[in-house]
This record gives sequence, structure tokens and C-alpha cells, in this order.
Amino acid sequence: MNRITPIEGLRAWLALWVMSDHVLGMSGYFIDQLSGPLRILRSGWYAVDVFVIISGFVIFHLLVSKKQNYTEFILQRFFRLWPA
Repeated sequence: MNRITPIEGLRAWLALWVMSDHVLGMSGYFIDQLSGPLRILRSGWYAVDVFVIISGFVIFHLLVSKKQNYTEFILQRFFRLWPA
């Protein structure tokens, strides 16, 4: 598979952002109590939105590069994730 390294790096940072949001939330920090960088970290929904957009780009890139139709792609993804 042809990987786009900067996109994967961005996805990793976004995943860390969401994890930080969950850790701060479970620790009892509410967004109203925080300021500066911690307030941004506590706004993990922004990271989720960007992650979904990037995932759409990655799926489109896979479909275009493999010359595969959408039904075949979805079936392949389903059977790849089915044992989990």
C-alpha cells in the first residue's frame, strides 16, 4: 500500500490530542476551568472532526490508486475487520 507519511503523522497527533482530552476529562478538568494550551487540549472534538476528514481522503486515495470500486473496497474492509 502506498502510504502518505505526513498524513499518518497528523493522524497520530490527532489521536494523541483525543487521548489527552479523555485523560483531562476523566481527571475532572472541565473546559471552563482551563485556559491556554490545556483548554485547546480539552477541545478534542476538533481533532475528531479533522480525523474524519482525513479518513475520507485516505479512503478516496485508496479507491483511486487501486482502481477498485466502492463495493469491493467495503467488502475487503469488512472481512479484514471481522475477526476483531
